[in-house]
Amino acid sequence: MKLAVIDARGALISYPVNAGGGAAAARNIVQRLPKYFEVSYYPGIGSVFYADDALQRDKLILELEMVRRNGLYVPDALLDFLHDSVSMSRKNAIARYIDLLTSHSERPDYYFDADYSSIISYIVDSRHPIGNYLAFSSYPDLLIMNETYALARRSGINAFALLQGLGDYPMLPGKIPLSYLRSAGLRSANAMYLARLGGVDMLRRIMVKYLRSNVFKGILAMSEGALKNLGLSECNKCRALKPAVAFDPKLLSYRKSPKSNYVIFYARLIPEKGVLELPQIFRHILDAMDMDLIVTSKFFDRSTELAFRSSLRRLNLEKRVKLTGWLPQESLYKTLASAKLLLYPSHSDSFSAVILNSLAVGTPVIAYDIPGPKSVYYGLPMIRFVKEFDKRAMAEEAIRILRMPERDYYDLVNDERVMPFLREHSSWELVVKNVAENLRELAEM
Repeated sequence: MKLAVIDARGALISYPVNAGGGAAAARNIVQRLPKYFEVSYYPGIGSVFYADDALQRDKLILELEMVRRNGLYVPDALLDFLHDSVSMSRKNAIARYIDLLTSHSERPDYYFDADYSSIISYIVDSRHPIGNYLAFSSYPDLLIMNETYALARRSGINAFALLQGLGDYPMLPGKIPLSYLRSAGLRSANAMYLARLGGVDMLRRIMVKYLRSNVFKGILAMSEGALKNLGLSECNKCRALKPAVAFDPKLLSYRKSPKSNYVIFYARLIPEKGVLELPQIFRHILDAMDMDLIVTSKFFDRSTELAFRSSLRRLNLEKRVKLTGWLPQESLYKTLASAKLLLYPSHSDSFSAVILNSLAVGTPVIAYDIPGPKSVYYGLPMIRFVKEFDKRAMAEEAIRILRMPERDYYDLVNDERVMPFLREHSSWELVVKNVAENLRELAEM
């Protein structure tokens, strides 16, 4: 079977050290697909049109040549197009790129997008949002969905999509904005965030309708909870991957690390991950016991950072919370393994590699009961779920674990259900084999 991979979010060519779990999963899956299928590779339109000057274009070409060396087929026609694209207007370049992908001589059997999302996210975050919106406005199918849908619809070649960020938090747009306002207060950038979140929720509802269309041959998701959250549990062409994510087996060597007197939060420092609720949760813990909090990663916007630091000052936490920024991987895992607990008030996860890594190094987790992670980890004693937005409940559950006698804590971390779960999620080869089997089954339907 021939697959044309559409890397809509640039997982293989613009993979930063701070990439989230979705990009990491897409990268690990796509790199291994040639073991099962004939695979050609095309970057998403966002990646192509970010390269709108000679320097960025040359960087993209070098990245594509690296993709080639790693075993994926990159057509010469794509590289020829990139050499010419800098001199084109955005509108003409979009037309040429769509034509290239729909009319190339080596037609695939299917398109495959390993991290399906809307083109709108690229437009909003781009350097020229208004200009890019106008350039894409002639292509409503591309604007509402993304290039994978548009290509499949225009070429008559069906597509497969792996949903990651699309189905990760509940379709209740009022909840997160209200919580965000209570935590952060009103600033202009916060208002932009609220508007964007409401727009994303509305767009996602539209996208689900189109995912059910005949354009898509099959839909894969990272968990049963993500499918249920999107109303796709009963969809015949939809499958939840199991396993969907793998951890690095070397993490198991950290399980015997001695614990230090701190709890940790590690994720991208954005409102969807609950970072603005973290100070209030930790204040409740600190009122009950002597403890420190380590926060890794970085803030993605100044407004969220200001709101977080303001909360630290207001709650008198500045001396008890350490912001490390990005840590090298080995340092991150050592820090995670030495923590007594991971606080994880995330609203946005379809699986959560953060929870999986914490499980692997032997650090218990308190998380909100959002659909994706709960459907994956529920029943493992090391992972405790509390009602979403209930900050006090998260703190109280954390205190219960932190006050456990040493023997009870040891038994919690080494419960007999943990290692079988970890064995099932310790190999990307197993994940990709699962992806391939599902794609073949769906292709035969």
